[in-house]
Amino acid sequence: MGTLLWIISIALVAAVTPLCYTYGLVRTMINNNILQWIRVIDRYHYTLAVSFDQTGNVFATYLFSDIMIKSSGHKFGNPDETVSSVLGKNQMNKTLTWLGLSLVWVLDKIDRNHSIDAIEEDE
Repeated sequence: MGTLLWIISIALVAAVTPLCYTYGLVRTMINNNILQWIRVIDRYHYTLAVSFDQTGNVFATYLFSDIMIKSSGHKFGNPDETVSSVLGKNQMNKTLTWLGLSLVWVLDKIDRNHSIDAIEEDE
């Protein structure tokens, strides 16, 4: 049952994503002035990024848990937590492998203290 639902969800995402994204951009442009449009689209992109991050946390559960954190670390896989949050918790607990530390370093170059700031205490 789970496998069939996963296959259907992948097909639906692939089929409707371009249409939904284009519709959202056009709708936002029509309903807002340029400054509002930029803010709304930026927020939309941020929300999409968090959603993809949470999906990635689940999708890469086993691989990321095996290669980015030590066995005693906080594991990947919670569907309501981002990859960045897991990395931040392991950074704080000093349970990142060299690969996890490397990813944190890259993220920190893009957004200072990204993983630490992304920690979700309730997850």
